[in-house]
Amino acid sequence: MDRFHNKLITPSLIWLAALMAALLGAYLRGMDMMGLAALAIFGAIPAIINLVLTPFMNREWAQIIIIFAWSGLAAFASASLGVIPMGLMFICPIALAMLFLREKLLETILIALLIGGVIFFVEREGYMPAAPLSDVQISWGRVTGLAASLALLFGAMFIAANTRQVSVLGTTGTRWRDGVEGGLFEFSPSGDLIGANPLGQSQFGLNDIARIGSLSTLFKDNDTAQSHFNAAVSEARATRQNQIIRLSWPNEDNYMMSYDLRVTPLRSGGILLHTTDRSDEETRIEQLRRTQAIALRDNQDKTLFFAGVSHELRTPLNAIIGFSDMMRSRLFGPLPSKYAEYADMIHDSGQHMLDLIGDVLDISKSDAGKYELDYTEFDVADVIRSSVKMVRPSADKAEVDLQIDIDDHVPVLLRADRRAVRQILLNLLSNAVKFSKRGDLVQIGVEPETDKLVLYVKDNGIGMSPSDLDKVSEPYQQGTGAMLVSERGTGLGLNLVQNLTELHGGDMQVESELDKGTTVSIHLPLEPQ
Repeated sequence: MDRFHNKLITPSLIWLAALMAALLGAYLRGMDMMGLAALAIFGAIPAIINLVLTPFMNREWAQIIIIFAWSGLAAFASASLGVIPMGLMFICPIALAMLFLREKLLETILIALLIGGVIFFVEREGYMPAAPLSDVQISWGRVTGLAASLALLFGAMFIAANTRQVSVLGTTGTRWRDGVEGGLFEFSPSGDLIGANPLGQSQFGLNDIARIGSLSTLFKDNDTAQSHFNAAVSEARATRQNQIIRLSWPNEDNYMMSYDLRVTPLRSGGILLHTTDRSDEETRIEQLRRTQAIALRDNQDKTLFFAGVSHELRTPLNAIIGFSDMMRSRLFGPLPSKYAEYADMIHDSGQHMLDLIGDVLDISKSDAGKYELDYTEFDVADVIRSSVKMVRPSADKAEVDLQIDIDDHVPVLLRADRRAVRQILLNLLSNAVKFSKRGDLVQIGVEPETDKLVLYVKDNGIGMSPSDLDKVSEPYQQGTGAMLVSERGTGLGLNLVQNLTELHGGDMQVESELDKGTTVSIHLPLEPQ
């Protein structure tokens, strides 16, 4: 229990002690104790009422009884011993009212002034009957009453001053804590807990505030949390600035508790601690982390599987292509025309399958982060010409014209992975030819910039819609225009182009419009980044 919880006890004991001391002094001086004892007993009644009503001091009715009991004593003293000087005893109810709410203090002052004014008026007009007291009793009563009143006043002032500095849990002085979101704890300069709001107690699973302890034992069940908390408190006191930390620790059920703690240094040297429970939020974040880790592992497993399968399929496909080449070249003699046609179909189908598998293998390496770039300096114009030569047979077959827009006399130097750049160009040219109509034009060229080189492939084919543009660079995705062509692919082309471009530190831009064509621009840095 806080030492200021029952604030009426100390002033009441001071008053009773003053009466007892006055009686003892009168006894030692040989005065008549019978009359003085009666006065002392009557004067002790309000203090006894204080002690009886101490547990109910926060109740309205108890405060009214206390105020009128002391006001009545002051009125009796003024009537029997004289308004002057006994009117000073009206400070007793006012002093005790300082321990209540501010509104009660104002009410008590008005009551004291009203009663005191009535007593003064009655005495002045001569309506006050003479009190049946001896001169000794009057003299003793005046001295004792004034001395006890002053002692009670100083005692009440001391209690009220300390109560303002120390907020008490469960009293009206701490109602402001209940309006704070989260838990709130206040610690004294010495580190002792002064008070906390109910939510703060429930956060730590405590029914008795005394069990929370002090700054140094708030996290007594977890040394790591207590150490981090102590460091934040020391930093807050040293810098006079708020410190915000997040602490996590397992509770009795092994559930991970997580709290955001705001440590605020007070002018008095104490600490204000604001705690916000983040346990559910941290649990959700941890579940998302685990889900992401599982998805990443599954994706890596899938990538490795594709890479392994693609690599294994290349060997038999190369054999098929090789044997079909031998048949097409009539290396071991002529073939009937129908078989020669079949050999061409086997060769073309095998080559197409090998290209598709190559795309899968390259995209798998890229996704797995195992595609390593081999930087060399080369003339991009040479790579463009060689790429066009490789694509020209399929362009001629589709009756699509290929046009190179570069200056043959000016080399265009670039430091990059030559094989990757060729792969980019081959994919872009193949796509442009595939999605062009008979008689269309495909242009490929270079536009030098300050620190970059822009490679572009432009066609006036079937184009793409805005919705197609949003997903066309994703793996295994194709635009709706792909359904209109006879030659289908894996949907990895632009995704592979984008991955290889980003590996170089560049970026890819796609502009397209339905029935008007597509332009893909590749921005590559001139030097490795």
